[in-house]
Amino acid sequence: MTDRVEARETNKRVARRLFEEAVQNGNVAVIDEVFAPDAEFEGPAPAGRGTQYRDHLAALHRGLDRVTCEIEQIIAEDDRVAVRARIGGTSAGEWEGLPASGRDVSFVAITIFEFQDGRVVRCVEARDNITIWVQVGDLPAHLQPYAEQRGA
Repeated sequence: MTDRVEARETNKRVARRLFEEAVQNGNVAVIDEVFAPDAEFEGPAPAGRGTQYRDHLAALHRGLDRVTCEIEQIIAEDDRVAVRARIGGTSAGEWEGLPASGRDVSFVAITIFEFQDGRVVRCVEARDNITIWVQVGDLPAHLQPYAEQRGA
């Protein structure tokens, strides 16, 4: 196995570990182990450096009870790993401006990790917020026509 192939496989294992330990189980301390101190995060929460991904996942676990995370696909190329995961739980607390509703939510998140020297230096996440808003029952009025087109 070449060094590049080994690095890709190692990076995939790290990404899987992040989803299993931090996303699924709420152990955000693992982020401190595998993220570089100045790692960048771009996602649904305010973007920034350092602990932002940690804060993002901690907020998820404050807002949802019984968080589940099913990794649907992991793809690695060069120094990047893309993860498609289905995340769910029960809305039990305020989460990114959404009120607790007691309803179950399930959404897909696509997260791309960029690695350097075995550590995450950049993390970009995108997810379907409209699905979340519909499931929680807090869809902004201006998005209602779009949700209806999608059958939500």
